[in-house]
Amino acid sequence: MTAIRLCYILINMPSTNATPESHRKIWIIVAILLAFVAGLLVSRVRYKPQIMATFNLVQDQQQEISALNARIKALEDKIMMEAKTKK
Repeated sequence: MTAIRLCYILINMPSTNATPESHRKIWIIVAILLAFVAGLLVSRVRYKPQIMATFNLVQDQQQEISALNARIKALEDKIMMEAKTKK
């Protein structure tokens, strides 16, 4: 039974003294929270490989950028040293 169906049943349930309106609202909130948590867990399991692949791609690109920045810094230092020795 889906959470939407459960909410629909709880909303359309006749009011009696045993289940006042406040209890119905509480059950609706609980059903919505359970649906949210279930959806979160399912999506986490379903998309975890894609998230990990994207994370690894970004991490590799950051390492490449760091290596290029180090190379640029080394070349800048080399140029500055050559400029100082020519003067």
